This record gives sequence, C-alpha cells and structure tokens, in this order.
Amino acid sequence: MSSPFAHHIRKLTFRRNHCFVRTDSGQVAAGSLVSCFVSPSRRLHCHFHNTSSSSSSRFYSILPSSSTHQNTNNSQSSTTSSSQSHQKSFPPWKYIILFPFLFFLYTLLSLYYPIFLQKYTLKLDIDNDDPSFQWFIFWLSQLQYSRDCTHLSVFSLRNAKGSYNWLLNFQDHDDSSEDPDAYSTDPCKITNDEILIPAPGSHIFKYKGLWIYLNYDREPSSKPNQSKTKESITMWVLNHDRANLIELIREARTMYEMQKHNRTSIYMPDAHMLSWEEVERKEQRQLDTIVLQHGLMESLKKDLETFKSRRHFYREKGIPFRRGYLLYGIPGSGKTSTVLALAGFYGHNICLLNIGASAMNDETLNHLMMKAPRNSIILLEDIDACVASVNQSGVAERQGIYADGEDDDFHRSMMPFLDSDSKVTLSGLLNVLDGVHSKEGRIIFCTSNHPEHLQPALIRPGRIDFRTHIGYANEDQIRKLFQYFYSTDATKDDTLQRLSGEFIQQLRSNSSQFDHIAPSTLSSFFLTCNTPEEAVSRANDLFKLQEL
Repeated sequence: MSSPFAHHIRKLTFRRNHCFVRTDSGQVAAGSLVSCFVSPSRRLHCHFHNTSSSSSSRFYSILPSSSTHQNTNNSQSSTTSSSQSHQKSFPPWKYIILFPFLFFLYTLLSLYYPIFLQKYTLKLDIDNDDPSFQWFIFWLSQLQYSRDCTHLSVFSLRNAKGSYNWLLNFQDHDDSSEDPDAYSTDPCKITNDEILIPAPGSHIFKYKGLWIYLNYDREPSSKPNQSKTKESITMWVLNHDRANLIELIREARTMYEMQKHNRTSIYMPDAHMLSWEEVERKEQRQLDTIVLQHGLMESLKKDLETFKSRRHFYREKGIPFRRGYLLYGIPGSGKTSTVLALAGFYGHNICLLNIGASAMNDETLNHLMMKAPRNSIILLEDIDACVASVNQSGVAERQGIYADGEDDDFHRSMMPFLDSDSKVTLSGLLNVLDGVHSKEGRIIFCTSNHPEHLQPALIRPGRIDFRTHIGYANEDQIRKLFQYFYSTDATKDDTLQRLSGEFIQQLRSNSSQFDHIAPSTLSSFFLTCNTPEEAVSRANDLFKLQEL
C-alpha cells in the first residue's frame, strides 16, 4: 500500500458506482469507492477498490502534503496546458434552458418597461420651434453639471448665428472693456469670446433631489429651403409627481426671464424668410434719453396705455384688437430711437421687418407677421422707400403704361415696391395690416421720411391709427440735449443753464440754419466736445457737421 498522502488529486470524478482519479503525477486510477472522509488536517481521504491493479486499496489526499508541495508547484506549470484541454465543456442541455429564460426575461422587460416609465417617470418633449426651448437650453447652461460634464459644444461670439444668438447675448460681452482673446477663468468659457455648453447627446444628472435623464438631439433640417437646424430636448424625471415637473418648467422660465430683465430683444427674419431669429439683445433705452417736442412722448405713451388696457372692450364690441402708428419726419429726428425706448419701457420685443428684401413676397410677409414672437412690436422702417408713389405720374414712370384709365387703380394696388428685387405688392401689405389673417394684439410702428409718397389706402384709420410728426430740434430740445450730455455731479445746474443759453445764442447768430438742426446732428456734435465750455466755443462747427 502506498503512503497515504503520496498522491495529490488533480481531478476526482464519480460516475455511478465508480470513482475516477487523476493525480498530480498524471496517474489515473479507477475503482469502486469504499469510503471517504476528511481528516482533522482538513484533507480529503478516499479509499476505494482499484480494479486496474493488484492493490486492493489506495489512499489519495486532495491537498498536497508539505513534503510534496514544492514538487507539485514545479510540475503545475507543465501540466496547466494539458489540464485546461481536459476541462469539462458547458453541457448543451444548459443552453436549451438558458435561451428560453433569456427570451422570457427580454419579453418581460419589454412589456413592463413602458409601464414603469409611465408610472414612475415624467417625460417632457421640447422642440426648438417653441420659445420654451430657449428656457431649457439657458437653464441647462447654468447648471453645475454644465461646468463638470465632458460632452461639450463650443460657440464663438464672433461667428454666432442661428438659434443661439440669444444665448451669447446673455454673456455681457463687451469688446471695449475686455480682451476677447484673453483666457477666461470661468469653466464655462475658453476665452472671453468663446463659451461652452453641453453638447447634443445623452446627459444624466441630479437636480434638487431629482434624477434627470436628458437627451439633446440636433439634426439638419429635412426641408431644403429651411435654414434652421432641427433641435429637440427630451427629458425624463424619475418622479411620478407632476407638480415637480411643472415647478422645474417654471424655474427654467423664471431664470430665463430674469436674464432678459432690462433688455430689449431684436428679431429679424432668417435668410429664407421662414422664421424669426433673435439677432441682438440691447439694454433698455430709457425714455428720458429721448428728447422730443414738448408733449409728444406723453401723447404716444397715453395712446399705447389706453390701447393695451382695452382688450376686453375691443373683444366685446367685435373690433379687431390692433394698433398702427406712423412716425414721419426728417432723417435723424429720432423716430427709430423713440420706438426702441417705448418697447423697452413697456417690456416689448422688436421685430424689424424689411418688406423690400429680395426674398420677401406676399406669402412670406403674411407668414412672418403670423409667426411674430408674442409681446412684440413690428417695426417697418422707411416704408416710403419701399412703397411706390400714389401719384399718377409715378405709376406711369414705373409701369410704363396705364397712366390713366379704368385699370389704373388695379395695377397701382398690385404694383410692387420700388426695390427692383421686391416681390411684395401693396395689396399684400394691406391684407397683412388689416386682413382676415391679421394677428390680434399686434402693434405696428412705421417710420417714413416722405409721408407724401404713401398711398392714402395704406395710412387710413384702421391700418394707421396714430400719426405724428417728428421734425427738427426746437430751442427747448437743444437746451435739454445740452444739459443731458454735460450733466455731471461736478457741474451745477445754474452753470449748465447759463452755458446752454450761451450755446443757443451762438447758434442763433446763424439764423438761416437755426431752425433746421436735426437732433442726431446735435448728439454727434456733443460727443466731439468734452466739456460744455468747448461746445459753446465751437458752436458754429455744428453747421459744418450737418452739411456732411
């Protein structure tokens, strides 16, 4: 009989009544198992009748003894490859059980996953055609996650275009106060001219105790004539309380509106005249920075406030709730500045529309007027430069026919504007102003240098309800502008009153031009003079500036 612990068992297999043993030395033994027990030293001892040898019994240890441990380690490396080749393969019958189980699990998940999403998550879809898209993009850009995430997009202030102009305007970029190429310490910026926002893709973050999975998708527009990139946000919130989602939406809107405070958004049509794009966000122009003839600004404010407060009355009486204003006068009299100041005072946006653009026609004009952002003033600047003259000679000059005759009125109404590339007709403009498709609550301001060129049908009441003339600066305006430009803490009011009087006396010495000074000329002149005394001494230079 061999030593009880002479052989270290590498593999022990039982099949029915027989036991098969493979030892570390490669020996194989087979026989009937007689007994098996574990010794106090935690070794497994197997005693079986060996049918392949004369020995009736043999003992094997499943753990090597200390004397044979070193030899076992030396032979282990040589037998590794042979032992791996003899490892038992995965039984095929287990695949038969595993595949149906996995298929069942997949079916179960497919069935209950939508139910789980519906009962335990909130989903929100936002498209970039909706104003709320800007709320959430700005909200996302202000999160701490935006400062930590590694999936980013870069936007440059120099090359900003498309739907992200509004976001760049929030950065308070000022070329005069800081170097645009200087590196920024803000983790959301590369330089003062380049900012970082989370890039399109999937984002997972925690916000105020709510786990949010956000998918930001951006793809080119499928329409050939549409320049705007198609963007969307899909958000899942791991919470079933709808009030939490409403609160999140309100917070995003409040954050966005707070950044718009004291700013006036300027919108213009895109290149294809299909939608409005925010091109600039200006600081609100204060009303006291506009110096008009006495009582003119007050009249405009009173009319606007009366109109805005009578929505219910218009609806009750069946009157279209629209208002049109015409500001006419010399170039540089402050017509556009007046509209900008009124928009800022009442918190309106401005939609700047050039109806003489080459891509504009009656259809796109009507589409843009219907799609104008809410709470906006439509501004048509220098409308007389776009609308053909109403006089008969003007019609003959531009049409070459129908100088008089029964068809003259028809061709005059359908005549395109003076711009040779314009495809907008007067009939199309009239329909936009007060046609069936005219938008309720719309406010239109038109400016004109030559109101005599406008057709009576265009400026009749119902289309243009308030007309006012803004002309040359009078003596009171000159005095107020002088005091406004040179009013400082160091300058006393009495001194300004005296110097403004001297300035006016200097201007009156040239009485032939005193009554023909444009407010814009005065502003430009005051900017060239650093002190009120210098302005008085150089008063006659103002007329040279006006002649340029």
